[in-house]
Order: sequence, then C-alpha cells, then structure tokens
Amino acid sequence: GTMNCDGYFHITFRNSDATPGMLQRLATNKITSISLTDNSKNITLITIGDDKKQQLMDAISCVAKDGKTLIKQP
Repeated sequence: GTMNCDGYFHITFRNSDATPGMLQRLATNKITSISLTDNSKNITLITIGDDKKQQLMDAISCVAKDGKTLIKQP
C-alpha cells in the first residue's frame, strides 16, 4: 500500500476455513528475527527479544484462530 513509504509493511494471507501453512508455522514456532529487504537489496534485520517471542507467537496464533470466524459472519 501507499503507507509503505512511511515504514509500514503488510503481510497478507487469504482467509479460508484452513489456516495457511506459513501462518500456522508463525503461530507455532517462536520467531527470533524478521528480515526485510527493500528494492535496493538493503536488508533490515529486526531481532525479537526473548521476552517478546511468546507474546508475538500468541498474537499470531490469535489471528490464525479468529480469522476463520470472520468468514462465518453474515
């Protein structure tokens, strides 16, 4: 989106009855770092602290679980 120049990024998964494999992996494995690459091949590494790994995993797990309920609403 146009906000990416402001430092925001988006991860998009199709909402369906089944959880996408990559989203399931993010929900069940602790993330140690996130690597972002721009158009010039510059890499920005974001390291997740030990105190935040479980918090991030719980948030992703919530998205994976609650996303399925959104398609069931009228």
